[in-house]
Amino acid sequence: MGYSTVSARGSIDFVDGKSVSYYAEPYGRPSGTIANRSVVVINGEVSDPSGVVWFQLQGLGFINSMYVKLTGPISISNEG
Repeated sequence: MGYSTVSARGSIDFVDGKSVSYYAEPYGRPSGTIANRSVVVINGEVSDPSGVVWFQLQGLGFINSMYVKLTGPISISNEG
């Protein structure tokens, strides 16, 4: 999986009144939950060979990008 350093902001886009899990590493065990509509800072991105993208949330862990709605421009620096 390729990791990129990212600088972006977003909000959790899940189900009203619910929380979604985040993980210590992509496809790992859940390490916590974050409430829908929470504002997050994204500082990393990992994509797997099948095209699934995971965002690294600052201070939390990784979350599938389909649960994050970007609220501003994203800056990416590829590191392999």
